[in-house]
Amino acid sequence: MRRPYPAAVLKPAVRTMLVPALRTVPGGGQPRQGNVGGQPLQGIALLAWCGEVIRSVLAAWRWECYSMRRQVLVLRRRIKVSAVMLGVALVCLVVAGCSVGPVKMGSAAIVGDQRITIATLDTEVTNLSQAVKQYPGVVQLSQQQQTQETLTWLVRFQINEELARQAGITVTTAQADAALAEIYAAAKAQAEAQGISNASLNLIMTANGIPPNLSAELGRYQAINNAFVRQANGGTLPTTTAGQSAAAAKLQRAQCVAAKNLNIQINPQFGRMDYTQYQVVSASGTLFRTPGAVPAPSQSGLTPAC
Repeated sequence: MRRPYPAAVLKPAVRTMLVPALRTVPGGGQPRQGNVGGQPLQGIALLAWCGEVIRSVLAAWRWECYSMRRQVLVLRRRIKVSAVMLGVALVCLVVAGCSVGPVKMGSAAIVGDQRITIATLDTEVTNLSQAVKQYPGVVQLSQQQQTQETLTWLVRFQINEELARQAGITVTTAQADAALAEIYAAAKAQAEAQGISNASLNLIMTANGIPPNLSAELGRYQAINNAFVRQANGGTLPTTTAGQSAAAAKLQRAQCVAAKNLNIQINPQFGRMDYTQYQVVSASGTLFRTPGAVPAPSQSGLTPAC
């Protein structure tokens, strides 16, 4: 794209290209980029030029799709961040929302009255990408996976903050640190049982698509889960299977209600939220797509189950 648009700014991490608009040439002539003395294109001329840019981008993208090779996850299939509360293993529940309505320009997602900007997403994806490079042959995440996983976790953190607000839960730094230590201990033990020794916290977070610099946010996320389970169980952690199942169900519903209340909107550029997976997934028309035939867009998980 540099050849037809030399002034374009490319941001591969978030699949964004900024192209300066053409300006008219004083006295007539073909409009050019960077023509300080001219006026920006307007009306039909501007629309026609935008169409030309889009066609050029799509042509280049289709060629890239043919040349890309799929990457296969290795460690990520085996190491998972577990929601462990003082030895009580519960599923790490995550919730997101539907892509409904327009998303403000420059936003990767809107969660309640908070914006996750494309600039923020770009920064965090870069952090994750740098971490992935530290584990060659161990962690293999495509650019698509890095972007969608990072955005998913940024949304999940906001959802749990809303859950805490609704439930009147406050979490201290010490509680967040303790929750993070519990997650790490459980995941490390699981990794060692599968033959992976000396798995660091950075490795475990990276393998799960979480930028390692967000460890404090992950600890707070889990601490909120812990506090809610205690609250839902009368102030103590459940010790029976029935109690644990009931607490997990209450936590799942509370997160779903929190997400629904936030009216989450995902920029279609990055996909949509799938409530069955609680994950940012590719949608029809997004820039992320695997090579080959285009499958019919999935209609599952379009609405929250609460």
